[in-house]
Amino acid sequence: MRNPITRARAAFSRGVSRMVLSQLARTVSDKSNVGWEDLGAFFFGRERTDSGSLPRIDRPYTQSTIYKLAIDKKARSLAGVPLKFYSGPDPKAPEVMQGPVQALLEFPNERMDRFELIQATGTYLELTGECLWALDKIPGPGQLPQEIWPLNPEWCRPILDRDGNLAAWEYTPERGKKVTYLKDEIVFFRHFNPYDMLRGQATLAGGNLSIAADIFSKLANAAFFANDCQPGAVMTKKGTAQEGELEDAKTRWNAKFRGLQKKQAIAFLSGEWDYKTITPTHTDMQFTEQQNRSWEEIASGMGLPPNEAGIMRYLNYATAYVQRRQFWEDCIVPLGENIARRVNHSLLRRYAPGLRCAFDFDDVAALKELYSEKLDNANKAKELGYNLNLIDEVLELGFGPVPWGKEPLVSIALMPVSEVLSGAGAEDSGAAAQTASQSLRGSVFALQRIADEVLERKEVEKLVARAGPDPALLESARAGAPRWRSLFEGEQRRASYWKTYQARLLPLERRYGRLLRGVFEGWKQEVLEKLVKSGIGQATAARNPNAVKLVERGQYDETIEALLFDELDGRHRIQVVSRPVFGTAIQYGIDQVLADLELDPADHVVRPKADSLNAQVVKVADVTETVRQDITEALNEGFDAGESITDLSHRVGDVFDASFARTRLIARTEVGIAASTGKFEGMQQLGIERHEWLSSRDEKVRDDHVTADGEVVAIGELFPTVNIRYPLDPEGPPEQICGCRCVALPVAKED
Repeated sequence: MRNPITRARAAFSRGVSRMVLSQLARTVSDKSNVGWEDLGAFFFGRERTDSGSLPRIDRPYTQSTIYKLAIDKKARSLAGVPLKFYSGPDPKAPEVMQGPVQALLEFPNERMDRFELIQATGTYLELTGECLWALDKIPGPGQLPQEIWPLNPEWCRPILDRDGNLAAWEYTPERGKKVTYLKDEIVFFRHFNPYDMLRGQATLAGGNLSIAADIFSKLANAAFFANDCQPGAVMTKKGTAQEGELEDAKTRWNAKFRGLQKKQAIAFLSGEWDYKTITPTHTDMQFTEQQNRSWEEIASGMGLPPNEAGIMRYLNYATAYVQRRQFWEDCIVPLGENIARRVNHSLLRRYAPGLRCAFDFDDVAALKELYSEKLDNANKAKELGYNLNLIDEVLELGFGPVPWGKEPLVSIALMPVSEVLSGAGAEDSGAAAQTASQSLRGSVFALQRIADEVLERKEVEKLVARAGPDPALLESARAGAPRWRSLFEGEQRRASYWKTYQARLLPLERRYGRLLRGVFEGWKQEVLEKLVKSGIGQATAARNPNAVKLVERGQYDETIEALLFDELDGRHRIQVVSRPVFGTAIQYGIDQVLADLELDPADHVVRPKADSLNAQVVKVADVTETVRQDITEALNEGFDAGESITDLSHRVGDVFDASFARTRLIARTEVGIAASTGKFEGMQQLGIERHEWLSSRDEKVRDDHVTADGEVVAIGELFPTVNIRYPLDPEGPPEQICGCRCVALPVAKED
């Protein structure tokens, strides 16, 4: 067998740089007893036989900073993209918001939500080239699993049948029991591997040398500080020094020149002594550059542009935008499509035929066209003969339709074609010139005229909606200039505001949903434990369901009460998890008002009202009584039917399954109430007199909330269409606030 040096040299013929290997081995060996033997062990998988100090590099994810950064960047970016569901093959079909599969993927197991599931999947795919979802707790053939767990591919081994086809997967964790999953119980994701048609290949499969260079550079730098014994200078004496003479000279030298206060002091040496400094070697100074090259190689291999990897030497505004867009187009979108295709093929096709899923990249800022680019494209489209209204609609410029925007414009004067033609057809050329001149003068003031008309028309519509058929009020609106001006004009700007507002609330909603599920899970375990210990199930099972009942239904109450979780303790738990979340949401609403008005929080102090927070915390705790009532009803029915303890347990489980499904709606509603209350109180304290209704910008919004969009009322008054003070008003009826995602916007008074 060839020795490690021979094997390393042979690697050169396979594309390994001799300079990297030789310099790295020689320098690291000088600093920390690491040499060719260690490099051979790392690159070629052979363990050391001596007592060398080099650690085994088998966990690059935790040993290479840039490698971990690249994987986390890709996995977390994809996990933050919404996963939408639709029916049929067209991804643009209306989104299917609710269903058992959607609920399963939103909370795949008791420890994870959808974000963590996608993050784990992306991490395993990038790190090992594959990921396995275990479909757990399947009630029966063809029934949807109750849990999904992502498995570490390193602990999974395929089991083949006699024909060499995949039959099952064997999962052997480091700690735990071995589990065998049938192939239909696994959703298998992988990156294509040209050397193995079953297993996947990591994204950076060919980047071992770059990772090694990065890790070894860090090891050498650490060893330099830990082991280096090289002095800063050497003093020599001509001839032979007498006993104790060197120590005496060292003591006197340190006393005169050592320390910060004596730095740069002038020293005088006799003819017998000589002083020489020792400078770092050129190799020591190259390690920073070597590490930079390794970072660039790893980032490039992982598809990460330099600025996304934190390499800023090539960065400017233009390259930053291009690189970020390139990162999403070349890395995140293909990764998301890979995962979505496998979910459709192995999960949805089996358990939800006709349903499809895809990652919704529409709201990713990096993938959207810059507004300056839109204007350039609009100008090109105008030169091709398209009218302004069509350009505005297709490119989503946000200007809105204008009366003269239905016709193409002549580029020289930006006049409607019909006006030019009408002038050109006149017998007198002077009349044609006069017509064109009038049109040109009119176009100078076109933008200002249209802007005034739009503002006046909207104000008239708002006044009519509020005042009804009052002719005097209508006349005043038509005659006078608008007194109030919306801070967010234009559909594009309003839609962008709504999406940004909801996106910032989403993490808080998810956190609160997980907290509620945790409380509900504790209640469930408590009730089931009491039920098992009571032995009630055996007694009811022994009764004949067809016989006359010996115990009236009302007499079950005392027995059931003993099985329920404590109401006061339950309310306390709900209040404990709710208070900090609601407080954060209220403060978010206040901060949003300050941002809307472009006010500095340091100059305008707005404090949340404790009464609002306390009232909401107390009110949300009523869910405790709701769950207790549902359990009571379920157990009453079970007792009437003489069910066994197993059947009773299933009834309790069904109650909590329904409660788990409601946590998302509860979280969205309650967090929205808190944030909307914060905005309302913030506007009150800042002296804002009026606000307007901004409805949700999607197909799920209520019809009357669409009608309310744009309505302006005084702070504290009811919006006429919905009859509440502001979106998600806690004093409003449930049909107006549950799941509502509308927002109130401050309205400024015209000067």
